[in-house]
Amino acid sequence: MHPPSRNDQCPCGSGKKYKRCCGADKKSPILAAKPATLDANQLVQQALYRHQQGDLDSAIRLFDQALSIRPKESILHGLRGMVLLEKGDTVAAMQGIQYGLTLAPRNSHLFNFLGQTLGRTGDPAGAEKAFKRAISIEPGLLEAWFNLGSTQLDEGRPEEAIVSYYEVVARSPNHGLSHIQLAKAFYLQRDLTNAEIHVRQALSLGITPGRSGLWLAQILSAQGKHAESIEQEKKTLEQIAQPAEAFSIFNELADAELLVGRFEAAEA
Repeated sequence: MHPPSRNDQCPCGSGKKYKRCCGADKKSPILAAKPATLDANQLVQQALYRHQQGDLDSAIRLFDQALSIRPKESILHGLRGMVLLEKGDTVAAMQGIQYGLTLAPRNSHLFNFLGQTLGRTGDPAGAEKAFKRAISIEPGLLEAWFNLGSTQLDEGRPEEAIVSYYEVVARSPNHGLSHIQLAKAFYLQRDLTNAEIHVRQALSLGITPGRSGLWLAQILSAQGKHAESIEQEKKTLEQIAQPAEAFSIFNELADAELLVGRFEAAEA
């Protein structure tokens, strides 16, 4: 799980947007207060903030303190589990999420967390089942639809992934990551027109411009627009600050080219 963005539904279960709940006013004096002086809600707010900042150990400690006050609050076990998952402790993450589900067997967020954990442990079928369970409980849970689409795409079923991603953009047209994934799914289907439409939409939204820009270059190349492709690639590479980012994106592009049979492009 990525830490929530400001417009996501708050994972604490309040039903409010993160920016109006636990993510409200990150510069609040609450963030400077000592944990011992905070109530459970404030501890959760700090834990989510620390997670978002990448301070995973502090996030776990704060969730532990919140759970010492509210040990039966199911979502807290799930949120703590997702921090553990990010740390690489899949066993402890799974235990926490499953315990949360014993407390709240119909919590859609916990099933979404479960799916992500199962996917990380190499069980895509179990992950897909968990995401579908989350959606059956809460059809509007965008993160579960997105994760379902990503699982389907990773499993080589782009046509199913497209359906799942469209569920996201139908509800949230500016969900940039879904547009990038749609571009990739359409590319794997050799529908270059729709692939270009969605990657340009992602670029217009400013979502991961390095990945979007290099995908656009790849799509233009596949369309035979070689000069435009070279210019797009050059412009994008100039904007990528970290070599590791470019390395990761080129690996992704090479894998896609192998899947569609463009072996020379994959080698390049």
